[in-house]
Amino acid sequence: MSIRFDKKRKRYRVCVGSGSRRRVKDFKSKKESLVWEAQQKCIQEQGDFERLDYPLLNLLDEYLQTLENCVQNHQNDVKQTIKKFFEDYNLKELRDLRSSVLEKFKTDCKQAITTKNRKIGFVKSLSNFALKRGYLKADPLKWVSKIKKRKKDIKEKRALSENELLVISHSIEKKKPDLLPAFIFFVNTGCRLSELVTLEWSNIDFENRIIQFTDKPHIRVRNEPYTCKWGSQREIPMKSIIVDYLRDMPRTNNWVFFPEQGRNNLGYFIYKNFKKIVKETSVVRNENINVHMLRHTWISTMLAWGVPLHIASKMAGHSNIAVTEQYAHIIGGFSPLETSMNLMPDMGLTCTKNAPLNNIEEIKSA
Repeated sequence: MSIRFDKKRKRYRVCVGSGSRRRVKDFKSKKESLVWEAQQKCIQEQGDFERLDYPLLNLLDEYLQTLENCVQNHQNDVKQTIKKFFEDYNLKELRDLRSSVLEKFKTDCKQAITTKNRKIGFVKSLSNFALKRGYLKADPLKWVSKIKKRKKDIKEKRALSENELLVISHSIEKKKPDLLPAFIFFVNTGCRLSELVTLEWSNIDFENRIIQFTDKPHIRVRNEPYTCKWGSQREIPMKSIIVDYLRDMPRTNNWVFFPEQGRNNLGYFIYKNFKKIVKETSVVRNENINVHMLRHTWISTMLAWGVPLHIASKMAGHSNIAVTEQYAHIIGGFSPLETSMNLMPDMGLTCTKNAPLNNIEEIKSA
């Protein structure tokens, strides 16, 4: 906020906010401008409430009803994030929803900037919903901004080279052989960790050589039915190496990988053991490499070998093709554009050389 005196108009001008949210108001006296500025500061801090005692959990239930048409996974994410926010800061009534609390969350949360911004957006959407319902006269979280990413905070996606994959594969085979089928599956399908953990034999079609990644209402994850990330249900073809590994695996129950273990901590078990083995290898000892990097490698390799972008996006289960574009330059060598161009013949020479003999004279005389 700022107050300045306009000499031409002989008015005190108060500016609030910035960008599209910038508000400007003129006053004849400095006292009026100071009073209005103080009111705006108060609104930013605690809002102008119609119903101070309205329970926040009731407000959340009303808000979730407006998300019925959204993907189930998104609904669960919103519900769990906002509920945890209420519990961590002991928020019970609408009067407790203040900008200072959300600003404190920005400093307290140790997660990645993208994750923090997503959660801030959820809470701000709830506050805006309360404003539209008439529970608030002014939005107390309106001026809370998301965290801007600095250049050093932006992590470039990393893919593993063929040599690194071989070293890791040999290391897993020696130290943790039961993890090897999962490793081969990650590298050759590009699946997510949650998709591998919840994979069942009913999702494997050996006759058509297809793997199905689908929602599974009968599987509970954090007391909610399991759904693929952002609704990315898909079918991908199986390579011969995957078919061979799956045919040799025992079928003691419906789970494909680690059937003897429960599903609750299996993801952490795979993540932890893979990271431990990678740290002990000589080639990649000093890098922070995790299971999800195998997915990066699979997607970027597809693009490097000339798989069209829209097909790669569909096979990876991305919600937007722009997400897939980020992988286009991870692996060196030919880009998808260069690979596609190299498939074309040399039009001025090759066509003439490969033309039938009876047509050469017609081509030359044309």
